[in-house]
Amino acid sequence: MRTRYLVLLLALVAVGAWSAETEVKLQTASVTTASQPVTFSSVRTAVALCSQGTDLTYYRLWTDASVPVAATNTDIPLPAGTATAPYCHTYTFDKTMNGTGYLHVTIIADSGTATVDITSQ
Repeated sequence: MRTRYLVLLLALVAVGAWSAETEVKLQTASVTTASQPVTFSSVRTAVALCSQGTDLTYYRLWTDASVPVAATNTDIPLPAGTATAPYCHTYTFDKTMNGTGYLHVTIIADSGTATVDITSQ
């Protein structure tokens, strides 16, 4: 009988962890030449940044163990995309990194205004 309860408990824990982990959040950032910070509501294990604007953007992705600083035009480039053909970069948190997941991203446009969709899970 104890074995049944243990199996049921483990199944419930696994389902609970799976359902919390599959929640996907979408944020849209309209960025300019001033660095814009975006903080996730909780630590994320996967992040996708997709440019829909006509301008080149740059970004930095931060873990919960990092103190975010402003993005500059020497950071990771995210080329321009369009609404029908966005240009995306995706990241999956590696457990060998510091922290428990991604928590912040800072983004800056090369010039003008750019739209970046940030999907996180």
